[in-house]
Formats: sequence, structure tokens, C-alpha cells
Amino acid sequence: MIASLLLTILVAGGGERENRKGVEALRSGNAKAAASHFDAAVKADSANARFRYNRALSRSMAGAPSDVDWDAARRDTSLSGKALYNRGTARLKAAQSGQGDAKGAVADLAQALKKRPGWNEAAKNLELALRLQKQQEQQKKNDDKKKDKKDQPKPDPQKKPGDPKDDGKKDKPEPQPGQPDPKEALSKEQAEQMLRAAEARDQDRRQKNAQKAKVTDGKDW
Repeated sequence: MIASLLLTILVAGGGERENRKGVEALRSGNAKAAASHFDAAVKADSANARFRYNRALSRSMAGAPSDVDWDAARRDTSLSGKALYNRGTARLKAAQSGQGDAKGAVADLAQALKKRPGWNEAAKNLELALRLQKQQEQQKKNDDKKKDKKDQPKPDPQKKPGDPKDDGKKDKPEPQPGQPDPKEALSKEQAEQMLRAAEARDQDRRQKNAQKAKVTDGKDW
């Protein structure tokens, strides 16, 4: 079972009216009304880390967490560990309901535990977050495999075993009578080489014929 949010409600020094009203609403269980009062408090003093912490807590309890407020609160040394724990716990709850991943929860809870070693609630939630993160990663791998399998081309039901393999290429047209087969077409260099060889053979043949005629037409001594 997941550990609950850390219900440490902070009253700022001097105690502005809207912040006090927010604290009272939060204590009575009305997180939505509390968030509204803390909105007014933050508007009056946006640099007050305790106001930001209270608003972040009320919004998380109302199901609308505010990372911006948690970030502002965790920059305060006295609030850092609590802010990290609460944001990590809120992220864990969201991940369990399918509204996010557990990676952020793991990071926050690990940092909270590092700031306060031996924090049982933080350790418990971190264990749950790590387990959930592993499950989500495995689910993603399974989904990717299904997608890859779905994207593979389906076999042709009309194709019989032993038929030529269909590589997806269109059949090349048969060469028409009087036209060269594209497979047998020669390159320019090959054609020139064959022409030179033919000319050389023809010249050699003419020379032999000339020599033969010369011998034949010679005087008969």
C-alpha cells in the first residue's frame, strides 16, 4: 500500500490572512478551497517558499499537482526533502492510475531519501515506484514488439507454397521484338571496346588478303 502525502501544513511567519484561510480549509479536508486561498497568498508574495509549498500540497491533494510550486519549495533548504517526497508521491499515484510514468517519482523519492536517510515512507514509496517503472518499461517493450509485428507485410492468401517469392517489385516488361533486352544492354565503354576489337580483326583480315593476292599475282619463274 502506498504511503500517503506528508501532511505538514506550514504557516508563514507573520501569517497572512489568505494563507491562514488556506490552512484551515486544508485541515478540514477541502483541498480545492485551500488551493484557491493559497493562490491569493502566492499572488501577494510569490517568493514565499512556504506559500508555494502549501499551494503545491493542496493542489496535489485535489488531484492537480503543480511542479512549478514544488520546484520553488524545494529550493528552500528547510522544505527541500518534504517537497521532493510529496512531489514523488504525487507522481507515483498518477503513474499508478495510468496518468504518467514512474520515472519522475523514482527520481524525486530517491533524492528525498538521500536528504533524509532512513525515511521509511520515502523508502517504501521508492520501492513501489521502482517496481512500477520496471513494469512500465516491460509494457513498452511488449507494445513495440506488437507494433513491429503489425507493421510487417501480411502474406498473400492466394499465393501457393512454392510460388516464386514476391519481393514487392513489379514484373519487368518483356523486351519487344527488335528491341534489346535491358539486361543485355552494353555500356558505352563495352561497346567501344568491342568496336575497336572488330576493326582490328577487319584490318588484320585485309592485310592477310593483300599478302595472299600478292603471292598469287607474282610472276611464275
